Amino acid sequence: MRSRGGALVAVCVLAVLGFYARSAVSYDKPLAPNHAPYYGNFQNRIADALLDHRLSLEIAPPKGLLELPDPYDPIANDRFRALGIHDLSLYHGKLYAYFGPAPAILLYIPFRVFQVGDLSPTMATLVFATLGFLFSLGAFGRVVRWWGIDLPIWMHCVAVFVLGLGIPVAWMVYIGRDYESTIVCGYMLLFAGLYCLARGGLDGSHAGLVALGSLALGLAIAARPTMIVGALFVAIAVVMFLRGSYEPRRRAVLLVASVAPYVLMVVLVALYNYARFGSVTEFGQSYQLSLVNVPAYPFGSWSYVPRGFFYYLFSPARVLSRFPYLFLRKNQFDPVRIDQPGGFQLYLNEPVAGLVTNMPVVGVGYVLLATRLRSVARRFPRALPTLVVLVAPAVAVLVLVSYQFQNTTMRYEVEFAPLFALGSLLGWVVWNRSLRHSNWIQWLGNGLWIAALAVSVAFSIAITSTPCAGTGSC
Repeated sequence: MRSRGGALVAVCVLAVLGFYARSAVSYDKPLAPNHAPYYGNFQNRIADALLDHRLSLEIAPPKGLLELPDPYDPIANDRFRALGIHDLSLYHGKLYAYFGPAPAILLYIPFRVFQVGDLSPTMATLVFATLGFLFSLGAFGRVVRWWGIDLPIWMHCVAVFVLGLGIPVAWMVYIGRDYESTIVCGYMLLFAGLYCLARGGLDGSHAGLVALGSLALGLAIAARPTMIVGALFVAIAVVMFLRGSYEPRRRAVLLVASVAPYVLMVVLVALYNYARFGSVTEFGQSYQLSLVNVPAYPFGSWSYVPRGFFYYLFSPARVLSRFPYLFLRKNQFDPVRIDQPGGFQLYLNEPVAGLVTNMPVVGVGYVLLATRLRSVARRFPRALPTLVVLVAPAVAVLVLVSYQFQNTTMRYEVEFAPLFALGSLLGWVVWNRSLRHSNWIQWLGNGLWIAALAVSVAFSIAITSTPCAGTGSC
Protein backbone atom coordinates (compact mmCIF):
# COMPACT_ATOMS: atom_id res chain seq x y z
CA MET A 1 0.00 0.00 0.00
CA ARG A 2 2.83 2.39 0.86
CA SER A 3 4.55 1.74 -2.47
CA ARG A 4 1.27 2.42 -4.29
CA GLY A 5 0.97 5.72 -2.45
CA GLY A 6 4.51 6.68 -3.41
CA ALA A 7 3.75 5.85 -7.02
CA LEU A 8 0.67 8.08 -6.92
CA VAL A 9 2.70 11.00 -5.57
CA ALA A 10 5.29 10.38 -8.28
CA VAL A 11 2.56 10.54 -10.93
CA CYS A 12 1.42 13.89 -9.53
CA VAL A 13 4.99 15.20 -9.63
CA LEU A 14 5.38 14.06 -13.24
CA ALA A 15 2.10 15.78 -14.13
CA VAL A 16 3.43 19.09 -12.78
CA LEU A 17 6.76 18.67 -14.57
CA GLY A 18 4.91 17.78 -17.77
CA PHE A 19 2.97 21.01 -17.47
CA TYR A 20 6.24 22.93 -17.04
CA ALA A 21 7.57 21.25 -20.19
CA ARG A 22 4.41 22.18 -22.09
CA SER A 23 4.84 25.78 -20.95
CA ALA A 24 8.44 25.76 -22.20
CA VAL A 25 7.43 24.98 -25.77
CA SER A 26 4.64 27.57 -25.97
CA TYR A 27 4.52 29.95 -28.96
CA ASP A 28 7.38 28.06 -30.63
CA LYS A 29 10.16 29.45 -28.47
CA PRO A 30 13.58 28.17 -29.61
CA LEU A 31 14.94 25.61 -27.16
CA ALA A 32 17.79 24.20 -29.22
CA PRO A 33 21.40 25.23 -28.43
CA ASN A 34 22.73 28.31 -30.23
CA HIS A 35 19.22 29.45 -31.13
CA ALA A 36 18.60 31.63 -28.09
CA PRO A 37 16.90 34.95 -28.96
CA TYR A 38 19.10 38.03 -28.65
CA TYR A 39 16.60 40.03 -26.61
CA GLY A 40 16.36 38.97 -23.00
CA ASN A 41 19.48 36.82 -23.33
CA PHE A 42 21.95 38.01 -20.70
CA GLN A 43 23.36 34.95 -18.97
CA ASN A 44 25.00 33.59 -22.13
CA ARG A 45 26.87 36.88 -22.39
CA ILE A 46 27.90 36.71 -18.73
CA ALA A 47 29.10 33.14 -19.25
CA ASP A 48 31.20 34.19 -22.26
CA ALA A 49 32.73 37.06 -20.28
CA LEU A 50 33.59 34.92 -17.25
CA LEU A 51 35.16 32.21 -19.41
CA ASP A 52 37.24 34.94 -21.02
CA HIS A 53 38.26 36.21 -17.54
CA ARG A 54 36.37 39.45 -18.03
CA LEU A 55 33.96 41.34 -15.81
CA SER A 56 32.52 43.46 -18.60
CA LEU A 57 30.70 41.88 -21.51
CA GLU A 58 32.42 41.12 -24.80
CA ILE A 59 30.33 43.80 -26.49
CA ALA A 60 31.71 47.21 -27.36
CA PRO A 61 29.23 50.05 -26.78
CA PRO A 62 28.43 51.93 -30.00
CA LYS A 63 30.61 54.99 -30.46
CA GLY A 64 27.58 57.17 -31.05
CA LEU A 65 26.12 56.12 -27.70
CA LEU A 66 29.23 57.24 -25.84
CA GLU A 67 29.14 60.61 -27.64
CA LEU A 68 25.62 61.42 -26.44
CA PRO A 69 25.34 64.22 -23.83
CA ASP A 70 23.34 61.77 -21.71
CA PRO A 71 23.74 58.17 -22.91
CA TYR A 72 21.04 57.05 -20.44
CA ASP A 73 18.36 59.27 -22.07
CA PRO A 74 15.85 56.67 -23.36
CA ILE A 75 14.86 58.80 -26.35
CA ALA A 76 18.42 59.59 -27.41
CA ASN A 77 19.71 56.05 -26.95
CA ASP A 78 16.71 54.25 -28.44
CA ARG A 79 18.39 53.52 -31.79
CA PHE A 80 21.42 52.06 -29.99
CA ARG A 81 19.38 49.91 -27.62
CA ALA A 82 17.64 48.48 -30.66
CA LEU A 83 21.00 47.03 -31.71
CA GLY A 84 20.79 44.49 -28.89
CA ILE A 85 22.03 46.34 -25.81
CA HIS A 86 18.66 47.13 -24.23
CA ASP A 87 18.78 46.73 -20.45
CA LEU A 88 22.54 46.30 -20.36
CA SER A 89 24.46 48.55 -17.96
CA LEU A 90 26.86 51.20 -19.24
CA TYR A 91 29.62 52.16 -16.82
CA HIS A 92 32.91 53.93 -17.63
CA GLY A 93 32.60 53.11 -21.31
CA LYS A 94 31.98 49.38 -20.85
CA LEU A 95 28.85 47.26 -20.97
CA TYR A 96 27.79 44.93 -18.17
CA ALA A 97 24.72 42.87 -17.30
CA TYR A 98 22.96 43.88 -14.12
CA PHE A 99 21.94 40.26 -13.60
CA GLY A 100 23.82 38.25 -11.02
CA PRO A 101 26.23 35.56 -12.28
CA ALA A 102 24.76 32.59 -10.39
CA PRO A 103 22.74 31.18 -13.35
CA ALA A 104 25.78 31.49 -15.62
CA ILE A 105 28.00 29.73 -13.09
CA LEU A 106 25.52 26.95 -12.33
CA LEU A 107 24.18 26.16 -15.79
CA TYR A 108 25.32 28.29 -18.71
CA ILE A 109 29.06 27.74 -18.20
CA PRO A 110 28.71 23.97 -17.63
CA PHE A 111 26.62 23.90 -20.82
CA ARG A 112 29.64 25.34 -22.64
CA VAL A 113 32.05 22.90 -20.97
CA PHE A 114 30.30 20.13 -22.88
CA GLN A 115 30.84 22.25 -26.02
CA VAL A 116 27.16 22.52 -26.81
CA GLY A 117 27.05 26.31 -27.19
CA ASP A 118 24.54 28.94 -26.11
CA LEU A 119 21.83 27.73 -23.76
CA SER A 120 18.24 28.74 -24.40
CA PRO A 121 17.03 30.95 -21.52
CA THR A 122 13.74 29.06 -21.64
CA MET A 123 15.54 25.76 -21.14
CA ALA A 124 17.46 27.29 -18.24
CA THR A 125 14.21 28.53 -16.71
CA LEU A 126 12.71 25.06 -17.06
CA VAL A 127 15.68 23.43 -15.32
CA PHE A 128 15.71 25.91 -12.45
CA ALA A 129 11.91 25.72 -12.07
CA THR A 130 12.03 21.92 -11.93
CA LEU A 131 14.74 21.90 -9.27
CA GLY A 132 13.07 24.66 -7.26
CA PHE A 133 9.78 22.78 -7.23
CA LEU A 134 11.47 19.53 -6.14
CA PHE A 135 13.44 21.28 -3.39
CA SER A 136 10.26 22.96 -2.12
CA LEU A 137 8.58 19.54 -1.93
CA GLY A 138 11.57 18.19 -0.05
CA ALA A 139 11.52 21.09 2.40
CA PHE A 140 7.80 20.53 2.99
CA GLY A 141 8.37 16.84 3.76
CA ARG A 142 11.24 17.51 6.16
CA VAL A 143 9.29 20.13 8.11
CA VAL A 144 6.19 17.94 8.40
CA ARG A 145 8.28 15.04 9.72
CA TRP A 146 10.03 17.37 12.17
CA TRP A 147 6.63 18.35 13.50
CA GLY A 148 5.88 14.66 14.07
CA ILE A 149 3.04 14.47 11.54
CA ASP A 150 2.40 11.45 9.33
CA LEU A 151 0.37 12.59 6.33
CA PRO A 152 -1.99 10.47 4.24
CA ILE A 153 -1.11 10.08 0.58
CA TRP A 154 -3.90 12.34 -0.62
CA MET A 155 -2.44 15.26 1.35
CA HIS A 156 0.98 14.62 -0.19
CA CYS A 157 -0.65 14.76 -3.63
CA VAL A 158 -2.37 18.02 -2.76
CA ALA A 159 0.99 19.43 -1.62
CA VAL A 160 2.49 18.60 -5.02
CA PHE A 161 -0.09 20.70 -6.86
CA VAL A 162 0.02 23.56 -4.34
CA LEU A 163 3.79 23.96 -4.64
CA GLY A 164 3.92 23.17 -8.35
CA LEU A 165 0.90 24.92 -9.86
CA GLY A 166 -0.48 27.06 -7.03
CA ILE A 167 2.09 29.77 -7.78
CA PRO A 168 3.11 31.28 -11.16
CA VAL A 169 6.28 29.22 -11.71
CA ALA A 170 4.90 27.62 -14.89
CA TRP A 171 4.19 31.13 -16.20
CA MET A 172 7.87 31.97 -15.71
CA VAL A 173 8.83 28.99 -17.86
CA TYR A 174 6.19 30.05 -20.39
CA ILE A 175 7.77 33.51 -20.78
CA GLY A 176 11.25 32.04 -20.55
CA ARG A 177 13.78 34.86 -20.95
CA ASP A 178 16.78 35.51 -18.72
CA TYR A 179 14.66 38.01 -16.79
CA GLU A 180 12.69 34.96 -15.69
CA SER A 181 15.52 32.40 -15.55
CA THR A 182 17.50 34.56 -13.14
CA ILE A 183 14.56 35.00 -10.78
CA VAL A 184 13.72 31.30 -10.93
CA CYS A 185 17.38 30.50 -10.22
CA GLY A 186 17.09 32.57 -7.04
CA TYR A 187 13.90 30.68 -6.13
CA MET A 188 15.67 27.36 -6.71
CA LEU A 189 18.70 28.31 -4.60
CA LEU A 190 16.54 29.65 -1.78
CA PHE A 191 14.64 26.37 -1.52
CA ALA A 192 17.77 24.29 -2.03
CA GLY A 193 19.25 26.10 0.95
CA LEU A 194 16.08 25.69 3.00
CA TYR A 195 15.87 21.97 2.18
CA CYS A 196 19.52 21.27 3.01
CA LEU A 197 19.34 23.21 6.26
CA ALA A 198 16.15 21.37 7.22
CA ARG A 199 17.50 17.95 6.33
CA GLY A 200 20.92 18.39 7.91
CA GLY A 201 20.16 20.85 10.67
CA LEU A 202 16.81 20.12 12.26
CA ASP A 203 18.38 17.21 14.11
CA GLY A 204 21.99 18.36 13.69
CA SER A 205 22.87 15.10 11.99
CA HIS A 206 24.73 16.27 8.90
CA ALA A 207 27.10 19.25 8.98
CA GLY A 208 27.88 18.78 5.28
CA LEU A 209 24.27 19.35 4.30
CA VAL A 210 24.13 22.38 6.58
CA ALA A 211 27.18 23.82 4.81
CA LEU A 212 25.64 23.08 1.41
CA GLY A 213 22.43 24.83 2.43
CA SER A 214 24.34 27.85 3.68
CA LEU A 215 26.28 27.97 0.41
CA ALA A 216 23.08 27.81 -1.65
CA LEU A 217 21.48 30.65 0.33
CA GLY A 218 24.57 32.79 -0.18
CA LEU A 219 24.73 32.00 -3.87
CA ALA A 220 21.06 32.97 -4.20
CA ILE A 221 22.15 36.59 -3.69
CA ALA A 222 24.27 36.22 -6.82
CA ALA A 223 21.04 35.49 -8.66
CA ARG A 224 18.74 38.08 -7.07
CA PRO A 225 19.78 40.62 -4.40
CA THR A 226 16.35 40.24 -2.76
CA MET A 227 17.33 36.70 -1.81
CA ILE A 228 19.42 38.20 0.98
CA VAL A 229 16.36 37.40 3.09
CA GLY A 230 17.72 33.86 3.18
CA ALA A 231 20.05 35.16 5.90
CA LEU A 232 17.11 34.65 8.27
CA PHE A 233 17.29 30.89 7.70
CA VAL A 234 21.00 30.93 8.48
CA ALA A 235 20.36 32.96 11.63
CA ILE A 236 17.66 30.53 12.79
CA ALA A 237 20.04 27.61 12.20
CA VAL A 238 22.67 29.33 14.35
CA VAL A 239 20.17 29.89 17.16
CA MET A 240 19.05 26.25 17.04
CA PHE A 241 22.63 24.98 17.20
CA LEU A 242 23.48 27.32 20.09
CA ARG A 243 20.43 26.17 22.06
CA GLY A 244 20.69 22.49 21.15
CA SER A 245 22.19 19.86 23.41
CA TYR A 246 25.35 19.21 21.40
CA GLU A 247 28.79 18.47 22.72
CA PRO A 248 31.09 21.51 22.24
CA ARG A 249 33.07 20.23 19.25
CA ARG A 250 29.92 19.17 17.41
CA ARG A 251 28.28 22.52 18.10
CA ALA A 252 31.34 24.36 16.78
CA VAL A 253 31.32 22.29 13.57
CA LEU A 254 27.62 22.99 12.99
CA LEU A 255 28.04 26.71 13.64
CA VAL A 256 30.94 26.99 11.21
CA ALA A 257 29.03 24.96 8.62
CA SER A 258 26.00 27.22 8.89
CA VAL A 259 27.83 30.57 8.82
CA ALA A 260 31.11 30.27 6.91
CA PRO A 261 29.78 29.31 3.42
CA TYR A 262 27.14 32.04 3.55
CA VAL A 263 29.62 34.71 4.61
CA LEU A 264 32.06 33.56 1.93
CA MET A 265 29.44 33.93 -0.79
CA VAL A 266 28.34 37.35 0.47
CA VAL A 267 31.95 38.54 0.41
CA LEU A 268 32.48 37.19 -3.11
CA VAL A 269 29.32 38.89 -4.38
CA ALA A 270 30.40 42.16 -2.74
CA LEU A 271 33.86 41.93 -4.34
CA TYR A 272 32.30 41.14 -7.72
CA ASN A 273 30.13 44.24 -7.48
CA TYR A 274 33.01 46.42 -6.30
CA ALA A 275 35.29 45.25 -9.09
CA ARG A 276 32.65 46.17 -11.70
CA PHE A 277 31.00 49.29 -10.30
CA GLY A 278 33.11 50.50 -7.37
CA SER A 279 30.40 49.66 -4.83
CA VAL A 280 29.75 46.46 -2.92
CA THR A 281 25.98 46.96 -3.17
CA GLU A 282 25.76 47.99 -6.83
CA PHE A 283 24.73 45.21 -9.21
CA GLY A 284 24.55 47.55 -12.20
CA GLN A 285 20.90 48.46 -12.04
CA SER A 286 21.69 52.16 -11.59
CA TYR A 287 23.43 52.27 -14.99
CA GLN A 288 20.91 50.45 -17.19
CA LEU A 289 20.13 51.49 -20.73
CA SER A 290 16.39 51.14 -20.54
CA LEU A 291 13.01 52.67 -21.33
CA VAL A 292 13.56 55.29 -18.62
CA ASN A 293 16.52 57.41 -17.63
CA VAL A 294 17.65 55.02 -14.91
CA PRO A 295 20.25 57.27 -13.17
CA ALA A 296 17.40 59.77 -12.63
CA TYR A 297 14.83 57.11 -11.77
CA PRO A 298 13.18 57.67 -8.36
CA PHE A 299 14.18 54.40 -6.70
CA GLY A 300 12.84 53.79 -3.22
CA SER A 301 9.69 55.50 -2.00
CA TRP A 302 7.26 54.39 0.72
CA SER A 303 4.46 55.79 -1.44
CA TYR A 304 5.03 52.86 -3.82
CA VAL A 305 4.38 50.23 -1.13
CA PRO A 306 0.55 50.38 -0.95
CA ARG A 307 0.31 50.11 -4.73
CA GLY A 308 2.81 47.27 -4.80
CA PHE A 309 0.83 45.36 -2.17
CA PHE A 310 -2.42 45.89 -4.07
CA TYR A 311 -1.13 44.85 -7.49
CA TYR A 312 0.98 41.93 -6.23
CA LEU A 313 -1.64 40.56 -3.85
CA PHE A 314 -5.14 41.78 -4.67
CA SER A 315 -5.40 43.09 -8.26
CA PRO A 316 -7.99 41.07 -10.22
CA ALA A 317 -7.18 39.38 -13.49
CA ARG A 318 -8.86 40.44 -16.72
CA VAL A 319 -11.89 38.29 -17.50
CA LEU A 320 -12.74 38.11 -21.22
CA SER A 321 -15.28 36.16 -23.22
CA ARG A 322 -12.62 34.35 -25.27
CA PHE A 323 -10.42 31.41 -24.34
CA PRO A 324 -8.71 31.05 -21.91
CA TYR A 325 -10.98 33.70 -20.29
CA LEU A 326 -8.47 34.77 -17.60
CA PHE A 327 -5.63 37.13 -18.49
CA LEU A 328 -3.09 39.30 -16.71
CA ARG A 329 -3.74 43.02 -16.49
CA LYS A 330 -2.39 44.94 -19.47
CA ASN A 331 0.41 47.49 -19.31
CA GLN A 332 -0.88 50.69 -17.75
CA PHE A 333 0.42 53.93 -16.28
CA ASP A 334 -1.05 55.43 -13.12
CA PRO A 335 -0.24 58.89 -11.75
CA VAL A 336 1.14 58.69 -8.21
CA ARG A 337 2.46 61.30 -5.79
CA ILE A 338 5.90 60.36 -4.49
CA ASP A 339 7.73 61.61 -1.42
CA GLN A 340 10.65 62.90 -3.50
CA PRO A 341 11.25 66.05 -5.57
CA GLY A 342 9.23 66.01 -8.74
CA GLY A 343 5.69 65.71 -7.41
CA PHE A 344 3.58 63.35 -9.48
CA GLN A 345 5.20 60.51 -11.41
CA LEU A 346 3.79 57.79 -13.60
CA TYR A 347 3.55 54.39 -11.91
CA LEU A 348 4.04 51.64 -14.51
CA ASN A 349 2.28 48.31 -14.26
CA GLU A 350 3.56 45.60 -16.52
CA PRO A 351 1.14 42.68 -16.89
CA VAL A 352 0.36 41.44 -13.38
CA ALA A 353 -2.40 39.79 -11.35
CA GLY A 354 -2.70 39.55 -7.58
CA LEU A 355 -1.79 36.33 -5.79
CA VAL A 356 -4.59 36.30 -3.24
CA THR A 357 -7.36 37.08 -5.71
CA ASN A 358 -6.19 34.75 -8.50
CA MET A 359 -4.17 32.04 -6.73
CA PRO A 360 -5.96 31.99 -3.37
CA VAL A 361 -4.31 28.78 -2.18
CA VAL A 362 -1.41 30.99 -1.02
CA GLY A 363 -3.68 32.54 1.60
CA VAL A 364 -6.47 30.15 2.57
CA GLY A 365 -4.21 28.03 4.77
CA TYR A 366 -3.53 31.03 7.01
CA VAL A 367 -7.27 31.72 7.31
CA LEU A 368 -7.95 28.15 8.38
CA LEU A 369 -5.02 28.20 10.79
CA ALA A 370 -6.32 31.39 12.41
CA THR A 371 -9.49 29.57 13.46
CA ARG A 372 -7.54 27.08 15.60
CA LEU A 373 -4.40 28.89 16.72
CA ARG A 374 -4.59 27.77 20.34
CA SER A 375 -5.19 24.15 19.50
CA VAL A 376 -2.36 24.14 16.95
CA ALA A 377 0.04 25.84 19.37
CA ARG A 378 -0.79 23.26 22.03
CA ARG A 379 -0.55 20.13 19.86
CA PHE A 380 2.26 21.26 17.52
CA PRO A 381 4.47 23.74 19.41
CA ARG A 382 6.98 23.90 16.56
CA ALA A 383 4.40 24.86 13.93
CA LEU A 384 3.73 28.54 14.57
CA PRO A 385 7.41 29.55 14.98
CA THR A 386 8.20 27.70 11.73
CA LEU A 387 5.47 29.55 9.88
CA VAL A 388 6.77 32.88 11.15
CA VAL A 389 10.23 31.97 9.85
CA LEU A 390 8.75 31.24 6.40
CA VAL A 391 6.39 34.21 6.17
CA ALA A 392 8.78 36.88 7.48
CA PRO A 393 11.21 36.71 4.53
CA ALA A 394 8.30 36.54 2.08
CA VAL A 395 6.85 39.74 3.50
CA ALA A 396 10.31 41.32 3.51
CA VAL A 397 10.77 40.62 -0.22
CA LEU A 398 7.29 41.93 -0.99
CA VAL A 399 8.11 45.15 0.85
CA LEU A 400 11.52 45.42 -0.84
CA VAL A 401 10.25 45.09 -4.41
CA SER A 402 7.26 47.33 -3.69
CA TYR A 403 9.40 50.03 -2.06
CA GLN A 404 12.23 49.97 -4.58
CA PHE A 405 10.40 50.21 -7.89
CA GLN A 406 7.88 52.59 -9.36
CA ASN A 407 6.25 49.69 -11.12
CA THR A 408 5.00 46.12 -10.71
CA THR A 409 5.56 43.06 -12.86
CA MET A 410 4.30 39.50 -12.61
CA ARG A 411 7.73 37.86 -12.58
CA TYR A 412 8.64 39.44 -9.22
CA GLU A 413 5.84 37.48 -7.55
CA VAL A 414 7.96 34.32 -7.77
CA GLU A 415 10.41 35.94 -5.35
CA PHE A 416 7.91 35.71 -2.48
CA ALA A 417 4.95 33.58 -3.62
CA PRO A 418 6.64 30.18 -3.01
CA LEU A 419 7.31 30.98 0.65
CA PHE A 420 3.74 32.19 1.12
CA ALA A 421 2.45 29.02 -0.56
CA LEU A 422 4.61 26.74 1.59
CA GLY A 423 3.43 28.50 4.75
CA SER A 424 -0.20 28.29 3.66
CA LEU A 425 0.20 24.59 2.87
CA LEU A 426 1.75 23.88 6.26
CA GLY A 427 -0.98 25.93 7.93
CA TRP A 428 -3.64 23.78 6.27
CA VAL A 429 -1.82 20.61 7.36
CA VAL A 430 -1.69 21.51 11.05
CA TRP A 431 -5.26 22.82 10.95
CA ASN A 432 -6.33 19.40 9.70
CA ARG A 433 -4.25 17.49 12.23
CA SER A 434 -5.51 19.64 15.11
CA LEU A 435 -9.04 18.29 14.53
CA ARG A 436 -9.14 15.00 16.41
CA HIS A 437 -12.25 13.70 14.71
CA SER A 438 -13.62 14.18 11.22
CA ASN A 439 -16.67 16.45 11.29
CA TRP A 440 -18.51 18.99 9.22
CA ILE A 441 -15.96 21.70 10.10
CA GLN A 442 -13.14 19.64 8.61
CA TRP A 443 -15.19 18.85 5.52
CA LEU A 444 -16.05 22.52 5.09
CA GLY A 445 -12.42 23.66 5.58
CA ASN A 446 -11.03 21.03 3.24
CA GLY A 447 -13.67 21.91 0.67
CA LEU A 448 -12.60 25.56 0.85
CA TRP A 449 -8.95 24.53 0.52
CA ILE A 450 -9.54 22.29 -2.51
CA ALA A 451 -11.66 24.98 -4.16
CA ALA A 452 -8.87 27.52 -3.64
CA LEU A 453 -6.37 25.07 -5.13
CA ALA A 454 -8.62 24.42 -8.13
CA VAL A 455 -8.95 28.16 -8.80
CA SER A 456 -5.18 28.61 -8.49
CA VAL A 457 -4.38 25.74 -10.87
CA ALA A 458 -7.00 26.96 -13.35
CA PHE A 459 -5.36 30.40 -13.32
CA SER A 460 -1.93 28.84 -13.91
CA ILE A 461 -3.32 26.96 -16.88
CA ALA A 462 -5.10 30.04 -18.26
CA ILE A 463 -2.12 32.40 -18.20
CA THR A 464 0.07 29.83 -19.94
CA SER A 465 -2.46 29.03 -22.67
CA THR A 466 -2.24 32.09 -24.86
CA PRO A 467 0.58 32.32 -27.46
CA CYS A 468 1.83 35.61 -26.05
CA ALA A 469 5.52 36.47 -26.10
CA GLY A 470 7.29 38.97 -23.86
CA THR A 471 5.60 39.78 -20.59
CA GLY A 472 2.28 38.13 -21.36
CA SER A 473 0.18 41.25 -21.95
CA CYS A 474 -2.01 40.03 -24.82
